[in-house]
This record gives sequence, structure tokens and C-alpha cells, in this order.
Amino acid sequence: MRPTTGLAIAIAFLATASRADNDPIDWKFAGIATLHREGKTPEEVATFYLGNAIERLAEGHRRVWVMLMSPDELDNAKSSTDIAKRTLELSLNGYQPPAERMQHLSDAGRLLVIRRELLADEAEPQPRLHVELDCAGQRSRVLGISFPVKAGGWYAMDRQEDWASPTPTSPNDSVLKMVCGEPD
Repeated sequence: MRPTTGLAIAIAFLATASRADNDPIDWKFAGIATLHREGKTPEEVATFYLGNAIERLAEGHRRVWVMLMSPDELDNAKSSTDIAKRTLELSLNGYQPPAERMQHLSDAGRLLVIRRELLADEAEPQPRLHVELDCAGQRSRVLGISFPVKAGGWYAMDRQEDWASPTPTSPNDSVLKMVCGEPD
């Protein structure tokens, strides 16, 4: 029997959160995607996945936390001197963001991706989706969503959806390509 209750989603998130206490949050940039919501104008979103909390399951499935942010807010964010310094240090030390596996990045593009990852790591808590990916079948489904609560902590909600092939340029398409391309 597969866990589908809100409690299971909360436990999975708490396991990720406690892992984050030991390991720093490590959001990886998956790309700019187009978010289509019923009755709303499509919008571009910067898509991230939690790189240090990918669950590798049987049959080539993966579970991962996904966060969406406004690319304009990220690119216009006032970053501290520390972010600029760490961006440059990571680049000079040879860090190649996972996004570079999907497309060639210029030096300026690499710096932008690294900066976005660092800003996402330090951003105010954002709603997160818990997504399961079927790498072989090129499908995905949302298992749940977690929202930050003003009083602190998180509210987790079960929302298990049916398997679906992500539409090109969607957030799940970006994450599927990135996470399924991660070495085991």
C-alpha cells in the first residue's frame, strides 16, 4: 500500500526539513518554465528542485521537492555582497550547475544560474510541491503541496494526482529532464 495521506506527505517533508538542518538547503535551477493554470494567463516561473533530497525509488522513479519562483523577482533581488562573492567563488572553483547538462551556458549564463540557486537557497520559504517522477515512462505526478505558515513551520496537504506526461516547457517537464538525468 502506497502512502497517500497528508500525514505521509508531512512526514516526508519533515524528513527533508531535518535533513536540511544537517545539510544546507540546496535548490538546483531546472530552468524557466511556463505555468498554465486554468482560467489564468500563462506565466513564466523559475523552477528549482531540492538537489540534496532526491529519493530514488524502485523502477527508476524519483521523488523530489519542487519550488517555483518569479524569475523577475530573482533577477531583480538585491543580493548581498556575500551572494556575489559566493557566486564568483563557486564559478572560479569549477562548479557547474546541473542546468549546464541540458544546455551550454555562457560564462554570464553560468553566473546567473549560480546566483539564482544561491538566492533560492536563502529565499523566504515558498510553497513546495512533492513530485514523483517516472523516468522511464517520462511521466510525473504531484503527491502533495506544503505551504509555510506565518507562525512558523509548514502546512502539508495530500494532493496525489494521476500520472501524466508533462507538457513541453512546463515546470514538471524541466524537473523531469533534470532529475532523471541525475546520476544514481
